[in-house]
Amino acid sequence: MKSLLLLSLTLFLIACKTSATANNQEYSEQESFLIEAIQNTSYSAVIKHTRVEVIPSNDQDFPEQHIYYAKVIETLNGKELTTLSYSMFVEEGEDAVIDQSPIIVTLCKNGEGFYWPGTGAQFESTPALINLAKKNVTRVKSHPEQGSHCNY
Repeated sequence: MKSLLLLSLTLFLIACKTSATANNQEYSEQESFLIEAIQNTSYSAVIKHTRVEVIPSNDQDFPEQHIYYAKVIETLNGKELTTLSYSMFVEEGEDAVIDQSPIIVTLCKNGEGFYWPGTGAQFESTPALINLAKKNVTRVKSHPEQGSHCNY
């Protein structure tokens, strides 16, 4: 009985360690994606979406445009704002979903306003990721390829 209990405990601890290692690897990848996104876009912030509009687009590859509106909780890089809107070109019929949770976004800007640079521009708004973003903003100002995720 004692051996069975020790075996069960050992298997449980191995499973916990494997799970923790997988979570740390995933988090590490998310950190590197966040740093890259911040260094290669014009603006980043912690936001909370308030609404979204779906409008027709003139782009034949992406016939719809979603316009997202948000309250800015904290600007991480770029001009301090209290609210913002940004556009996203999408395929026809793509769902316009908004999550009510605060998130970190990295956005590009052109003469028409902010726009979504594509996959990998939205992140969880955890204290660790927010701190990581803040630490890497200073690198952005001198990063020679700033904006490379953007189609200026």
